[in-house]
Amino acid sequence: MATYEDIYGKRVKEFDSEPTLNSAYEGQVWYDKSSGTLKSVVLIDAFISGGNMSTARRYFSGFGTQTAAVAHGGSPGKTDVEHYDGIGWSSQTAMPATYSGQGASGTQTSGLVFGGYGGPSNPGIKSDTFEYNGSSWTSGGALGTARSIDQGRSSAGTQTAALGFGGYAPGGARSETEEYDGSSWTAGGALPAVRNHCGGTGTQTSALAFGGQTPAGGVVSTGLAYDGSSWTSGPSLAYAARNAGAAGTSTSSIYMAGSTTAPLNTTNKAQGYDGTSWSEKTTLSTARRYLSGVGTGTAALASGGTTGSDSAATEEFHSSINTITAAAWSSTAAVNTGRGQVAGGGTATAGLIFGGNTSADINYVNNSEEWDGTSWTEGNDLATARGNGIGGCGTQTAGLAFCGDVYPTSPRNTADTEEYDGSSWSEGNNVNTARRGTAGAGIQTAAVMAGGYSTTNINNTEEYDGTNWSNGNTMPYSRANITIAGTQTAAILAGGSPASPTATIEYDGTNWTASAAYPAMPVYMVGSSGIQTAALFFGGFSPPPVIATTVAYDGTSFSARPSMGTARYAVGPTSAGPSTSTIAAAGSGYPFAAYTISEEFSGGTETVTAKTLTSS
Repeated sequence: MATYEDIYGKRVKEFDSEPTLNSAYEGQVWYDKSSGTLKSVVLIDAFISGGNMSTARRYFSGFGTQTAAVAHGGSPGKTDVEHYDGIGWSSQTAMPATYSGQGASGTQTSGLVFGGYGGPSNPGIKSDTFEYNGSSWTSGGALGTARSIDQGRSSAGTQTAALGFGGYAPGGARSETEEYDGSSWTAGGALPAVRNHCGGTGTQTSALAFGGQTPAGGVVSTGLAYDGSSWTSGPSLAYAARNAGAAGTSTSSIYMAGSTTAPLNTTNKAQGYDGTSWSEKTTLSTARRYLSGVGTGTAALASGGTTGSDSAATEEFHSSINTITAAAWSSTAAVNTGRGQVAGGGTATAGLIFGGNTSADINYVNNSEEWDGTSWTEGNDLATARGNGIGGCGTQTAGLAFCGDVYPTSPRNTADTEEYDGSSWSEGNNVNTARRGTAGAGIQTAAVMAGGYSTTNINNTEEYDGTNWSNGNTMPYSRANITIAGTQTAAILAGGSPASPTATIEYDGTNWTASAAYPAMPVYMVGSSGIQTAALFFGGFSPPPVIATTVAYDGTSFSARPSMGTARYAVGPTSAGPSTSTIAAAGSGYPFAAYTISEEFSGGTETVTAKTLTSS
């Protein structure tokens, strides 16, 4: 943060209105003439919710950073491993055996775990060491003293220069310190007194130990500092704590949640170290103990733990001048006609849905509804009622509907095209191959449609120029019940049935090419929004069940986003709006249920905010 020296001699500036803010304004004061107030950009500490772990767990350890973390093991007797990407957790290769209470250090692609309890299938306190390369585990040199190193964690450093200290072994708490060089452990300077359940941060040659539990069960605030050979008195905590999550360095650390009294209690308090002293920080949303902490003193991750029952909760700590709003789905006004397998277009403030089913494979509807960012209102009807894989794209004032199922009419598949002008639908020219289970992307005058079901799954591509459909090059494989996001010349297609290849495919206006694997295959009838290099996919049928999973695509790879509140498939609009702000309206459940539910996705924001100064 800005220091006195940084801003000394600078006058208070006067603005007619609040300026466009950036980090250059930190610590400076200005007068806002429009509000008649003095303002400044100040440091903000905040915990925000992250994606929950797949497995609730306590007394486990982790390593890595806030945006690339690893959680592993835990009590009682867990082997599963998860990765955090800054948004959500994903399962990885399990550990070789059950472990809890291990020490840990390193990064997501170069990690180290050691010691701990073996659990029911691997009993006893262990000296085992394992190295992690981001995908697999290999054995390393054993600790000199088998012990539980704690989840908090009583460890520091990297995979090839790690530090483990204190902990618990048969007979009670320990004072030993050991150093790892990438192959074996050697004795370092012992702690001045035995300590268990304490926190640790830093490196092998510059580490901190703080808090913890005495042999008698008391909670302490005492701090120690390690210089690579011996421990000396270090900064004491702002308040006594144990069983908490620790992250950071010897000059910037945070100690999160845990227990503050004996016998065990559970707190949501946090305290931070700025290189000089510890002070209380903002609180976590979820109180817990026996959690994991990773990251830095200004960008940390608190995950798991227990309040009596195990938790999967994840929270991110941010200390910056930015106000951070996490990505999330939120409930909005319901649609007027519950329907599944619906199509649509538009944006999060000007959306359009049309067609769909009110029951499985029958009872198709022709009505349209418009979304204004607050509520849904009835629009004029399609000329032809259709559902079960109707295709759609465009905007609220220039929408496009095509193909779909018109049961009980025979043949079931239709080639019909209709255009919407914001008021009424009019007939357009038919597609070349009638089909259902298709999808499209683009605008009314430049759309692309692919795949679907004719008499069998097809790989056909067609393009619309606002008047006529023309055949394009075929997809590398046939699929139905697909989803497409993007434009006529830059689209991405995902999902499909039956059990289609896991690869997504991208369209450049001429050819389809294979892209990254979709993370939740097989899945079909997925909702989508955005463009080829910034797309959002949500829900789907992963037969069965129906899922609420949401993932984002950045043009190269997929990453997790918060799940929808209600699992469903074939939602609308599809291919509508940016990936950071979209609507998931209506949709189907399993067994078939025609939902009126509407949810809005916000992709998260990070902004510099001015604070109004008061007399305090």
